[in-house]
Amino acid sequence: MTYQFPGQETFLFTKNGVPVYQEPILKIGERVTCLVIKSTPPQLHLQITHIDNKKTSVNYKAILRLQDYRMNVENVHLDDHFRRGDVFDAIVISYGDSYGCYASTISEGLDIVKENKFNL
Repeated sequence: MTYQFPGQETFLFTKNGVPVYQEPILKIGERVTCLVIKSTPPQLHLQITHIDNKKTSVNYKAILRLQDYRMNVENVHLDDHFRRGDVFDAIVISYGDSYGCYASTISEGLDIVKENKFNL
């Protein structure tokens, strides 16, 4: 059994050449699971909990804007569809700014609420 630590010709802790733990990295186009932190009519403030179905320990923030919610909708308010604590899937479309990356649910089946973490 051989162990390699970060800095020993690798960036990961490995055992017999296989990573023991690898934190998922956020990339554009990646499918993410989001938790609604704050809901307003034009946008949702989100926390990304899973990247490509792998739990992340990094506190990634995201924004879902109204124009990235669905195509061809009028008179829609995001706070009518989502509540604080809702969990749903989205796609990362941009790294964004200081408020977090930008997410989209325009693809089929992404805006379906799986559960509510806060039982609201």
